[in-house]
Amino acid sequence: MKELTIPATVENIEKVTEFVNRQLQEIHCPSKAQMQIDIAIDELFGNIAHYAYRPETGPATVRVEVTEAPISVIVTFIDHGVPYDPLKKDDPDITLSADERAIGGLGIFMVKKTMDEITKALANVVSGLMTAVRDRMYEKALARRNAMTYTATTQEELAEIVKDKQGFVKMMWCGDEACEDAIKEKYGVGTRCIPFEQEHLSDKCVCCGKPAKHLVYWGKAY
Repeated sequence: MKELTIPATVENIEKVTEFVNRQLQEIHCPSKAQMQIDIAIDELFGNIAHYAYRPETGPATVRVEVTEAPISVIVTFIDHGVPYDPLKKDDPDITLSADERAIGGLGIFMVKKTMDEITKALANVVSGLMTAVRDRMYEKALARRNAMTYTATTQEELAEIVKDKQGFVKMMWCGDEACEDAIKEKYGVGTRCIPFEQEHLSDKCVCCGKPAKHLVYWGKAY
């Protein structure tokens, strides 16, 4: 949570807007939602500047809190001026013409309506961020797995790999359990999986030299 305390003047609306926007940019808030929040800041902070302390000037605190799961932004305006709850005021009848409609209340009405829209917009941001996080985690895990996967076509190559490396070893296997047991006993690695997408590293089983049936991932079990 971050906050800014500043004199409640019309001239400071721009500073308040910049302060809030910095927090919004950190969560990649859509430009449309940010624009609507800017309008709300102009209305709410403007009301404080015009009416809270008149004819004097007093302080106002703007607090920005970002929450997760689901992500949301709470902007709180605090002043110590004349108590007034604009939300208790009835919404203006926008079906009437400007001449027929009572003066006041339209700005707060617009704020309430745009905030409803922003809630939906930020929900879309969450979905996009979660997808991006998931993709980055997958890409990182895949890169790590690939970097720690080695290839051996002979027992000599296998011995060099298991001596000082961790991870998986791709090797050809005849399918005989006796060969698997022999490799496990001698090098400490066993079959971990037979991938659906097969590669052809050689024609022979690394252990016995007989025709190979599968490419297999080998590794240590912990």
